[in-house]
Amino acid sequence: MVTPRAAWYLAIEGSGEPWGNGFDARLDALRLADRTLRAIARRHGVLHPPARLEAQWWVDAPDGVFPDAPTDRWRWRLLLSVPDAVTAGILRDAATRLTLARGRHPLVADVELVQLDEGPCLQQLQTGPVEAEPRPAAAMRAYAEAEGLTLDGRHHQIYLSDPRRVPPERQRVILRQPLTPRRDRVCRPLGRTSHAA
Repeated sequence: MVTPRAAWYLAIEGSGEPWGNGFDARLDALRLADRTLRAIARRHGVLHPPARLEAQWWVDAPDGVFPDAPTDRWRWRLLLSVPDAVTAGILRDAATRLTLARGRHPLVADVELVQLDEGPCLQQLQTGPVEAEPRPAAAMRAYAEAEGLTLDGRHHQIYLSDPRRVPPERQRVILRQPLTPRRDRVCRPLGRTSHAA
């Protein structure tokens, strides 16, 4: 069990089949927002190295359990972390620059600034193809039930390798599942934030 610290992310949401055209288009918009933020941060003397891709996954139906539900019911939020040293002023400058970039990539308008404060979580490392994930996810659910813990919140993945570039047998993903009690999650549009250094 782990308790990750609260952290800020650039985020964009979508639904349906992962790693398809809609998914890739939203990921491209998120990466454009991240590159813009890193360039602005560099001008302010803040080093903002590229972040690992992360994602939250869920289904809206009350009886739906990710990843058991059909992929057309999946919802997802793609995430790239924002360092603590990035100030509200840097974010405002990046938001202004991104407004100009929307003609190049309209989906940039859907990028938000999100704070995750997931509280206590179960976490484990999965190696191998993503198709094998239902087994460790089911094992986490079984462990929680045996320990009298309640799973709550969105399934969280942290990609240690790029699923589009690394062969399935060499892929590595951290699987994280929040437990109750959970803490509030805060979501604000990128251009209107009070994120502080």
